Amino acid sequence: MADSIDILTDDSRLTAHIDTVTNGAFSSFVTGARRTLAPIMADAAAEAPVDLVNGGTFARSFRMVEQLREDAVDVSIVNTAPYARWVRFSRRLEDSIKREAAARGREERPNSPRAAQAVERRLLDPTVPGSLTWWHGEGAPSDALSGRSAIVSLVRSPGRRASRVFIDDQREALAALAQGSV
Repeated sequence: MADSIDILTDDSRLTAHIDTVTNGAFSSFVTGARRTLAPIMADAAAEAPVDLVNGGTFARSFRMVEQLREDAVDVSIVNTAPYARWVRFSRRLEDSIKREAAARGREERPNSPRAAQAVERRLLDPTVPGSLTWWHGEGAPSDALSGRSAIVSLVRSPGRRASRVFIDDQREALAALAQGSV
């Protein structure tokens, strides 16, 4: 598999010129888009599946980027973790993992509640190979997220809903910007 190469340039002078030509419509659009996407990015980082193997890298790798293309301006949320597209919520639910750990603790140590709790803690310790959280992470927070892609569930779907509302709100300004009559 070939690695990708990104060439980043400073478009500040170009964007300043576009903003001047459009009487501020360009920067207004970008600022509005960033304002719309900011809560989605914050929620995605907070609700991301716990990445136990890589120390939480996935949750810390969300970034907002702007791309100025020949025919469009993209303001989007990306996750820079190299394995981001494969991150999924566990098929197991968080509550079921906790219930199973408690049941197995009582099963292994039926006469000692304190020893049963120790077994339960060991089964929920992600650093112990073979523990429930080692295999399943913390589990999916809901049945709706169980087994689903984290990027789709946390960024793409909410982003599409928010973009529809944002575009409807900005329709007139976008039409004026597209026609160059701002």
